[in-house]
Amino acid sequence: MISVLDFISEYKVLFPELLNFQPWEITKNIITVLEKKIADLNSDYKIENGIAIHKSAIVEQGVVLKAPIIISENCFVGANAYLRSGVYLAESVTVGPRCEIKSSFIFPNTTIAHLNFIGDCIIGNHVNFEAGAHTANHFNERTDKRISV
Repeated sequence: MISVLDFISEYKVLFPELLNFQPWEITKNIITVLEKKIADLNSDYKIENGIAIHKSAIVEQGVVLKAPIIISENCFVGANAYLRSGVYLAESVTVGPRCEIKSSFIFPNTTIAHLNFIGDCIIGNHVNFEAGAHTANHFNERTDKRISV
């Protein structure tokens, strides 16, 4: 069994309810997970229509946000970014201009430079995606579904 804990230390603290799930099960259920987490957020977040933005976060002009989304403290989301249906940005995440992020968890101090696509992913802490990178889920058509790292 692949454990996200082997790769992302903050995972246990931020998502203890998901410890027994495989990574592909986690992103598949991200909408339900985030809806529950938004309900538990405090007044440090402005919450409107399923979108929670920490008061210290900066979201530039032209950003499109589709719920549910959590943008944590000290995050930066650049102009014309597109965050859709299930995005969790942990503390101090930077999303550059014109990025698209879908159904993904992005952990602390990670930078997603301009013109990136991140889809159906769990991205660890202190990760740097340079400009124009694309990463997305892998559809596993094999009979033996086990994945090793």
